[in-house]
Amino acid sequence: GDGVSVVFDDQGVRVLADAARSRGHAALNLLTEHEGVRGRAADLFGGSIATVQAVLLRMLVVMRRGLRPFLVLDETLAPLDERYAGNLAEVFSGLCERLSFDMLVVTHSQALFDAAPVAYRVVPAGGAFRIVRER
Repeated sequence: GDGVSVVFDDQGVRVLADAARSRGHAALNLLTEHEGVRGRAADLFGGSIATVQAVLLRMLVVMRRGLRPFLVLDETLAPLDERYAGNLAEVFSGLCERLSFDMLVVTHSQALFDAAPVAYRVVPAGGAFRIVRER
């Protein structure tokens, strides 16, 4: 919930989580609250907040399952409003650094590209493509 609140800092959003076990499986129900209204993030805001929640949950699952701390997001963040790209990059960078987690974000969003601490660009090169490190 804190990550969502930091990314969408101008929205006054809170995320409420309810965890339960059912037949040996863990279940997590997330409710987003905005101005006293509770509902699913997609119902209240469209895809941006639900997308960020999903990525943060994926990171949690990877860590809790003891998997290699690596996540590939291929256009996963397309619904994100570009004005939140800097906040999102800051949250992801901080989490990745503290958790020794690696993340590869593939995007067409110039705002996300500009906000990334490390960025590569795929460029055409004589009928093929090459990867160029921008920073």
